[in-house]
Amino acid sequence: MADLTIKRGDTFIYTATWDGATLSELRSQVRNSLGQLTSEVTINNAGTPYTFVLSVVDTSKWPIGVLQTDIQRTVGGLIISSETITINVLRDVTQ
Repeated sequence: MADLTIKRGDTFIYTATWDGATLSELRSQVRNSLGQLTSEVTINNAGTPYTFVLSVVDTSKWPIGVLQTDIQRTVGGLIISSETITINVLRDVTQ
């Protein structure tokens, strides 16, 4: 079961909170079930402390089906990853 559903071609936007995190510590990618890179995720501050907006503007090339993402935080050489988020990509009807 997917945590998020998006139609291919729509902008992917997800808001996340990570206590104590700073923007420079974070990175994220979207990958398919084979682990192949689908997109790099842009991360910006949301305007609230420790809250971040993850986005991919162009999802038009995302495959229909299930993709995965997470957020990786690097602090003092330690790498910590969030839970994996599954994304169900549906075919866009109106094009």
